[in-house]
Formats: sequence, structure tokens, C-alpha cells
Amino acid sequence: MKKIFYLTLSLFFGINFNSKAQNVSQTKTELNKVLCKTWQADYAMMNGMRINQLPNNIAFELEFNSDNSYLVIKEKTKQKGKWTFNEKKKYIDLSINNKTNSRITKISENELILVLVSDGKNNPPGLPNMEIYCKTK
Repeated sequence: MKKIFYLTLSLFFGINFNSKAQNVSQTKTELNKVLCKTWQADYAMMNGMRINQLPNNIAFELEFNSDNSYLVIKEKTKQKGKWTFNEKKKYIDLSINNKTNSRITKISENELILVLVSDGKNNPPGLPNMEIYCKTK
């Protein structure tokens, strides 16, 4: 089930990372205050085109905790992961089972921008540019 979820996300969104979008400017203390709440996928941007309605099988929520753990909540399933703030490179990696599968490239009080990555590798060739915009719940 978990593999199907991530495969579905990867196929729908493409596995992508845009290095120009790394802009998490908060300190670790500030980041905990902004990040640690529940976020829900709102819309996506793919090659400059806004996708307003995410299909039900793609819709999800993220619940972040100050102990660097998070939950991916999709319908009635929950999967636990770990988030890591890279202060030098200005992004937050999200990993499940020690594999980085997504990255937060920008965050504010009410908006979070997430991109999918392949085991932490950037810019796999031939896949579209996709960002997932999340809003606070």
C-alpha cells in the first residue's frame, strides 16, 4: 500500500526538484513554530500551469512535530517519517524509512511548497517540473 501511494504520487507529479526554489529562510527555532502543524495539499504547479483539483488518490495531509517526525495522512492511512532542516542549503528533506522522497523548498505561516525527489537526487531527466502547494488546515 505504501509503495503504491508513493508510486502514484511520483507518476502523477513526476519526481522533480527545482534548485532555484530553495528558500527556507527561518532559523531552526522559527521553523518549528511555522512548520509544526497540519498541512493539506491545495494545488500543484506543473510547468507553469496550475492544477487546482488534485485527484482523490493524490490528496494528502502532512502533520509535522517538533521532534522532527511527521505523518503523511491519506484517507485513513498514516505513514510516519522524519524531517531534516538543511540550514546551509535552505530546504527541508522529508524521508520515510531513511529514504528522502520529498523536499520543502519554501514555507511561510500559511503556505508550504513541496517537491518530490528520488532518494534525495535532484532533477531526474525527462520529468516535468512540479511543485505541490500546501496550506494550513
